[in-house]
This record gives sequence, C-alpha cells and structure tokens, in this order.
Amino acid sequence: MARFTREQIEAEIAAIDWSQIDRPTDAEIEAAVAADPDAAPIRSTEEWLASADLVLPPKAREEFFAAHRAEVADLQAKLDAAHAALRELHVPELRCRLLDIAKMAEPLGLAWVAAAVAGIASTLDGWMRRHAATYLAARDAAGQPGGRS
Repeated sequence: MARFTREQIEAEIAAIDWSQIDRPTDAEIEAAVAADPDAAPIRSTEEWLASADLVLPPKAREEFFAAHRAEVADLQAKLDAAHAALRELHVPELRCRLLDIAKMAEPLGLAWVAAAVAGIASTLDGWMRRHAATYLAARDAAGQPGGRS
C-alpha cells in the first residue's frame, strides 16, 4: 500500500491542468461538430425522437407476438384486404379498412401504427373529395360496382 503525505497530495492536485479536464461549453461542442465533416448534425430530442425507429429486441418481439398472436393475424388479414382494395381501386372500402386497422392497433400499444393509418385514411378522404369525378370515371371504365349509373 502506498502512503502519501498531505503535502504530496496537494502538490499532485496543484499540478493538474484543469483546463484539460473542464467540460467544454455547448458553443465549443457545436463549433467542433460544425468543423468536423464526418460528425452527425446536432438535433433536439424532439427531432431525434421523430426520426427514430422503434426496434424491439428479438425476445420482446417474440413475447409481443406470442401474447397477441390472434390480434396480429387479424391485423395482417386487414392489411391484406386493404392492399387488395387499393389494387382494385376500391377507395371507399380501403378507407374503411384503414380505419378498422387504426382502431385495432391502438389497444395493442401500436399508437404510431394507428396514427399513420388514420393519417392515410384522412388523405384518402381529401383525395376522394378532390378527384371524385376522375375516381368514378376510372371505376366505370374498370367495370366495377359503385360507379355512376
């Protein structure tokens, strides 16, 4: 075991270059990032969270799907039906199916899915209002029901 006197410890502390230890200021950090072409931009927490992807670890993902197997299968079936409606130009049906998906995703803790799907349904509403005549003409040309008589 090493032993030091009080004077030795004080001399060691006095010899420390505290400017090398002191934390840089925010301005110094921002200047260093701006000067480094390889540095990622500094973003606020809100900006970072908006661009972040939720990635569940494999075990959490497996547990989620095991606990919600029926709901996930039903959700997949609804997504498949929505895709089919989109392929066949059944826009009103697609909108209804998307709203069903949004209602189902929320209780599963998938609020981001619910919000995204509800946003798509809202976009379809606007699209149908703006392009109703074109939409109906396309349905008539495809010989699908629901067009003009």
